[in-house]
Amino acid sequence: MEHKDRCSQEEVDGDSCGSSTAGSPVMDRNPSPPPEEDETEEADAIGETVYSKHWLFSTLTRLIQMVTDQESGPSDSSVELTDDLEEDLCKVWDMAMDKDVAVFLQEFKAQDILLGVIAKSRSPRLTEICVGILGNMACFHDTCVSLSQNSDLCSVLLLLLGDNDPPTLLETCRLLLTCLSQPDVAPLWLERIRQQPAVCCSLCFIMSSSTNVSDGACGRAVWMFVCKIVCEDLCQADDPPLILQEQKALLAPALALLSALHSSLQTAISTELLGSLIRILQFNTEWRQSRTAGNSESEESQKEEVKQEEDEQLKALVETTAEFLSAILMQLNKDLLSSIVKEGCLTERSCVSAVGTLVPQHITAVQHLVSLLSEVEPKLADIIKKDFSISTNVSS
Repeated sequence: MEHKDRCSQEEVDGDSCGSSTAGSPVMDRNPSPPPEEDETEEADAIGETVYSKHWLFSTLTRLIQMVTDQESGPSDSSVELTDDLEEDLCKVWDMAMDKDVAVFLQEFKAQDILLGVIAKSRSPRLTEICVGILGNMACFHDTCVSLSQNSDLCSVLLLLLGDNDPPTLLETCRLLLTCLSQPDVAPLWLERIRQQPAVCCSLCFIMSSSTNVSDGACGRAVWMFVCKIVCEDLCQADDPPLILQEQKALLAPALALLSALHSSLQTAISTELLGSLIRILQFNTEWRQSRTAGNSESEESQKEEVKQEEDEQLKALVETTAEFLSAILMQLNKDLLSSIVKEGCLTERSCVSAVGTLVPQHITAVQHLVSLLSEVEPKLADIIKKDFSISTNVSS
């Protein structure tokens, strides 16, 4: 009776007493084990992340549907993303910085989906996001190689350099720079760039617009900031020549920016910057000499020479430095030249290396340098004249 009364009271409280009827004996048993861990959620995770495959599929499906719907509208009208879809696509953009997600997107052929979206998109924001996702995917070697081997995708991305939407241009340039920083695929991209003459015009326009100094104060602030990075962080006097291999991907664009700013601002050149430019050419010469030391006829040395010739990033850095230095040398005066000689920035060793890189393409700048050296450092001027058969027909 006591058991029956307890069950009746529990029924009033809302708990279950099982299937036994009143007055019947109730079997005691151990409590049920906890439910097994749901393996479905684990199978839905992308790699070691907590990101959901199902959610990603759903987002990409909505993206495809949105582009399909916009095709049925007027061809000359722009299409705005819904807030929900834009937010989810931005999440994919962030997720693509995870290697597991980037690899999964590659395996899922997301690059083909994004290519189709970019080609059909009439929404600047949508194009920007799609290129941004690809840019994050390209941060990893394997996915970068995969993206770079997609010729159709690469062609569309290069065409985007002519787009008139600044955020899209920014993401496109970031993606291209990321790919060009990978030695395995950089030659492939450079060859495609050479095959499309419009790319050069687009890049020149972008650089010109990016270095616009109608605001001189802003331009000078950028100049000082980049100069400091180059001279104090990327190429210091006590660095080994190998530093060029480590910093070439940063030095080349930094010097290209400084060169463009200098032509607009005509800013005074510091001894530190001039010394850095000379040092870069010296480091390049010494690094090459160290790699080819010993038996130059050996198979290993020959392979190394071929590898050096194929180092497009280093080649771009040296060419950019030589162009910038030659422009500076044409405006060089005796006071600045005396300063870099006294400070040890221009020695016989560094001068020979620099001149060896500058001739014959920049012979006029070299002639002007030798003409000034004849007054500031006559012995060094004679060495340069003798080693490179330089005649000084240019007045100082």
